[in-house]
Amino acid sequence: MIGGVGSAPIQDFHLPTGQPSGIGLDASYGGFGYAPMLDAVPSFQRAFSTAQSQLALRRQLAPPITALPPGPAYTSLQVVDGLSELQQSLTATGDPELTAAEQVKERIVESLRTRGVGAKEIGQVESDAIEIIVNLFQALLNDAQVGSFAKGNLKRLQGSVHKAALLDEDFFSSAENPLRQLLNRVSMLRFDNTAQGQKDQGRIRALVDEVNLSFDREVAALNPLVSDLDSVLADQRRAYEDNVQKLVTSCEDQQKVLLERRERTGVAASEAMAQLAVPPELQRWITRTKALRVGDRLLMNANTNAPYLVRLVWVGEGFNPYVLADAHGKKTGSLTMQQVAMYLRRGTIKPLNDEEEFAFERAFPGVVNRLHGEVLEKAAIDTVTGLNNRKSFINTLEPQLAQSPPESCAVLCQISIENLKAINESFGEAGGDQLIRRLSDELQANFDKQGVTLGRLGGSEWGGVLAEGRSAVCL
Repeated sequence: MIGGVGSAPIQDFHLPTGQPSGIGLDASYGGFGYAPMLDAVPSFQRAFSTAQSQLALRRQLAPPITALPPGPAYTSLQVVDGLSELQQSLTATGDPELTAAEQVKERIVESLRTRGVGAKEIGQVESDAIEIIVNLFQALLNDAQVGSFAKGNLKRLQGSVHKAALLDEDFFSSAENPLRQLLNRVSMLRFDNTAQGQKDQGRIRALVDEVNLSFDREVAALNPLVSDLDSVLADQRRAYEDNVQKLVTSCEDQQKVLLERRERTGVAASEAMAQLAVPPELQRWITRTKALRVGDRLLMNANTNAPYLVRLVWVGEGFNPYVLADAHGKKTGSLTMQQVAMYLRRGTIKPLNDEEEFAFERAFPGVVNRLHGEVLEKAAIDTVTGLNNRKSFINTLEPQLAQSPPESCAVLCQISIENLKAINESFGEAGGDQLIRRLSDELQANFDKQGVTLGRLGGSEWGGVLAEGRSAVCL
């Protein structure tokens, strides 16, 4: 084991108690983004089923539409064949965009039409799988732990992943699924702009192109490509560890010079630290800072739109300094204990869990949560008018009124249409719904900008609340 670099699993890290002295010398960790392979979480298939249930609920909550009965649907294998055009087009695209679910389905239908397959519909099961995969890609592309090069290549794998999800029922339940393994490995790729880095980037692009051009229906055929990626990642890991070794050695050399200087001047490290006054409000954050261990993964700029991942690779004597490395093992920062404590307090630095999950495992729970959030949002909306429904409107009353200043007068009103039943009998329910939508649009146009919260309370009733009432707004 070399200084600061080793291959022990992340969960084996430990930070000695008391004052550390060159912690990086004795600590070990498994590199940057190289946790041991974890077994699939048993609940993944249940999570996929949950996602399908959320989509079904969302459909039930959608505005009612008059539509013809569903026609004949393509078979799953026909849908798989229709994805080939998307696969091949992504091979020729340098930096593709994420294709929305509706666009994926449109391209499938168009591809099959050009092959002479009659016009049909994409079945609900296949539609749900496509939407879940699109949400999965959104989560992967928003993952701060995935590098920009990796994200570009993930987008080029969209068509292949859609195929795998439709072909292999183990895609969501087994970590051994070849394309799922490939996704996780691509997500770990990080290259610099050196000559070797550019060469490796070309090597990866060729591998991704091979996936898109050769993967049809045999998922097992991807296993050799997974092995090729393992070889690339092994080279990446060695380069990372070499860089960290050089960085740790440099830190130790600098500390040695500093200690010798302090010896000559008679100033101990503890005395030097005592000169740095610690504000009382920072004390608990100092304690948290001291609990950080070499090898810990930290999210920098965690409270911004541009977070990035670093590792703590060395801590000096007396907990100063804290040296951070980027994905390539290059020094990205050197912070004092107080600076780290301040950034922790502000949320600028966020320590990540000790157990390092692969990208797929991190992303899929977020897919379920996102779909659940959409269902909750739709459950609060009246499907005809788009306004808050009765339950949602009532739930807004208490907080709105609680925020109303004592000197102001809250306004609460109710509006209703008389004889809506007669309108429905004369013009049909479609005519009644049109009147309801027209009135709702007028209410929104007149009162939304004035801070009035509107809601549909029932068939012919609306409510409005203004926490800070003004006579000019009263209805």
